[in-house]
Amino acid sequence: NNCFGYLSLTQKEKMFALDGQHRLAGIKQALIDDDKNKFETLPVVIVSHKNTPEGLIKSRRLFTTLNKKAELVKTESIIALDEDDICACVTRDIIEKSEYFNEENISFTTRNLSDKKHITTIGAIYKNIQELAAFYFKEPLTKVDQIKYSESNRKELFNFADKFYTATIK
Repeated sequence: NNCFGYLSLTQKEKMFALDGQHRLAGIKQALIDDDKNKFETLPVVIVSHKNTPEGLIKSRRLFTTLNKKAELVKTESIIALDEDDICACVTRDIIEKSEYFNEENISFTTRNLSDKKHITTIGAIYKNIQELAAFYFKEPLTKVDQIKYSESNRKELFNFADKFYTATIK
């Protein structure tokens, strides 16, 4: 019901990742580690390739265009959406649950604050949460992005950060 079409493969096809090689490697490793998600549906884009001089040029051009001209995701979007980065999750929690911050007084940018309406930026809170996470989990700041996400770690870091902000603002 959730599919647009059906693709049948003979297993004689030669397929390679034109983009997303790291994601593909991660998916393969995740399935080796635990195959509980082996029937999950994943979106893919399949591009035909002909092993001719013209086909090689087309595939190479597509690869370089994807990798040279792709726009990076903005940091504020990563903070707003990342479900694996504990600091991004706690940043959102602080804005949504704290008695001091809310969506009206936080600027959703990572650039310098340039108005009088907001008291800080999502980027500043995120950087502060990273510092707090490094202190709380006794990790160097350079390794804070490697802190294992878990619901209990998220709750602990949120409580610590919330107490920090409460004490600071009071």
